[in-house]
Amino acid sequence: MKEMLYQYFSRVFRQEIIRDGFRGILGREPEEEVLRVYEVILQQLGMEGLIKDLVESDENWEKMEIRKASEGKMSKWIAWIRNV
Repeated sequence: MKEMLYQYFSRVFRQEIIRDGFRGILGREPEEEVLRVYEVILQQLGMEGLIKDLVESDENWEKMEIRKASEGKMSKWIAWIRNV
């Protein structure tokens, strides 16, 4: 029963699920052609495959590297301010 409900809601709310994943992980809306590609990914690989693909995307890794670099710079500024 649970599996049937999961598949039903994944099919009915497919675009909403994908848009939520893009906003939550990448911070943006998917382009229309990308949305169609991810509809197939969600259908074939399920939620796990969708999330894994978004998290492992080059775009997400680039965002994470930028965020990490910014945090490193912030830490250096905080340490410098504390020593002044």
